Amino acid sequence: MGVPANPEFMDRSKTIWRWAFEAALGFGVALLTLGVIGIVSYRETRNLIAAEDRVNRTHEVLEEIQATLVDVSEGERAEHVFADTGNVGALDGAILAPLQQHVEHLRALTADDRQELRVAQLQGLLEGKKRQWRQAGQDSRSLEKANRTGLIPALGVGSGRMREVLGQMSEEETQLLKTRTQTSETGAVRVVRIILVLVVFTFIFLGLTFRAIVKDIRRRSQQEAALQQLQEQLRKALDKEKELARLDTLTGLANRRAFYEALEKERARTHRYGRPLTVAYLDVDDFKRVNDSQGHAIGDMVLVTVAQTLRDNLRVNDVVARLGGDEFAILLPETDVVAAESVVRKLQDLLASEMEAYGWHITFSIGVANFLDPPDSLETMIRTADELMYTAKAAGKNNLSLAVLG
Repeated sequence: MGVPANPEFMDRSKTIWRWAFEAALGFGVALLTLGVIGIVSYRETRNLIAAEDRVNRTHEVLEEIQATLVDVSEGERAEHVFADTGNVGALDGAILAPLQQHVEHLRALTADDRQELRVAQLQGLLEGKKRQWRQAGQDSRSLEKANRTGLIPALGVGSGRMREVLGQMSEEETQLLKTRTQTSETGAVRVVRIILVLVVFTFIFLGLTFRAIVKDIRRRSQQEAALQQLQEQLRKALDKEKELARLDTLTGLANRRAFYEALEKERARTHRYGRPLTVAYLDVDDFKRVNDSQGHAIGDMVLVTVAQTLRDNLRVNDVVARLGGDEFAILLPETDVVAAESVVRKLQDLLASEMEAYGWHITFSIGVANFLDPPDSLETMIRTADELMYTAKAAGKNNLSLAVLG
């Protein structure tokens, strides 16, 4: 025969699996979204860096153009000095070296076909100027001032053409700088927006995660509280079962097992402290006749009444138990024979009064064993009190038999 499934366990298991699936799905979507945002952000960041590089390169080209114009002006001043003084040293080729360096730098910085063509034009103009300066240097001794001054327009044509080419390059690079700056700014705006989206999504994701964690913690707390409550109920139920297992179901008195446990404890205390111990054994006389003549229901009422009377008229530390049928046992700790006899006779009188009040003609035979040094066997102690009860019953019932044992 199979064990029936626990619906509560199955529901809890389904809830756990559903929560795990939802959590995994949520994390998967979140990671995918973060991945897409990360890829887009990486691409846009690279584009932004490239745009910034292009802007910086354009700035370098414009700066190089301005530096080249300055060197062109320096060459023109050298030409005027030569024309005025005839000093061929003014046409020192070293003056053209920085200009040559700037042209080479422009060639390295520019990648546009039109700019490369203009750089080539600059190089051609610079070579022509170098030739003119060399020729002027060779002819400087035979040239009069008027002739030297006449060279200036020819030399100036090259410088003017260089200015024109550099101006075209500057104009184009300025326009290119404007375009590239706009592109860079647009890219920066996109990157900022992506970062904002990423930040917002991260906060939303963290918020939802925190909410899910808090919800899960609350659910777990509720489950733990329910489990603790269930455990407490189970513990109480077990305690109740243990208590019921030690109680007589009809009278509510201790049963044989509980009485033996209490007797063992008191026996040990008697040995330890040297104090007397009394065990009384009580039997309802002719109880079978009551059941046969008046029925078992009346018989049960008699037993319940006896139990109630005994329980209500004994001390808190005294123990009264139903050992079975119509037989009861009483444990009187630290009670000598005089006190025990007084207590038991009082109980016998109270029981007689209760029976008379119900109209039941019932008497009781009681055996009382007072132990000064109890034996090791609990069965011996119970049997001794039982035998004394039978002695009282043999003497005519409704009697009491008492003995002091060393």
